[in-house]
Amino acid sequence: MLYWKYSSKALQVFALFSLVAVIFEIYGSVTAHLGLPNLNVLHIYTVIEYSFLAYFLSIIVEKKRVKDIILISIPIYVVMALFYSIFVTQFKDFNGAGRVAECILLSGFALYWFYSLLESDEHTSLKRYPEFWLNSGITLYFMGNVFMFMLYSLMNTDFIEYWTVVHSLLNIMANLLYFIGFICNPRPRK
Repeated sequence: MLYWKYSSKALQVFALFSLVAVIFEIYGSVTAHLGLPNLNVLHIYTVIEYSFLAYFLSIIVEKKRVKDIILISIPIYVVMALFYSIFVTQFKDFNGAGRVAECILLSGFALYWFYSLLESDEHTSLKRYPEFWLNSGITLYFMGNVFMFMLYSLMNTDFIEYWTVVHSLLNIMANLLYFIGFICNPRPRK
């Protein structure tokens, strides 16, 4: 974000989330390359990811009641996800329930934002609307992965390879939409 001070609060939050995601991705890549287990960090990343993205969605949603619901969901999700990770599953295992809950909640909030955008009387050029592109990436990734995360623990090793390909493609497409959101950020006039 070259124009940080001209960016909306929503874009600033999303930019911070992107930075945190890159740090976790680098950590995951390095540990995988070294042959070290790294699923334990996914439990922490999932909580951080949900917190950032839910907060982003609470900023762009206009209806106060929905904003409040999203904001209240953050500490509830954090407590429930950490409880599940600590007491139900082990940190070395995939946190399927936490990921599925995250997908369902974020997809629901993101779809609500699209619905409110369609119901709005205001006409906005979506191609120059960063929040549209960022929310599109969230919707694509989390709606696309909800069933993938549900089925992960039931898959044998042959299917996990296919799962990885589908998950990676959804992640790449979401990141492309995020990139578009950042480059279409309205710039100040000179």
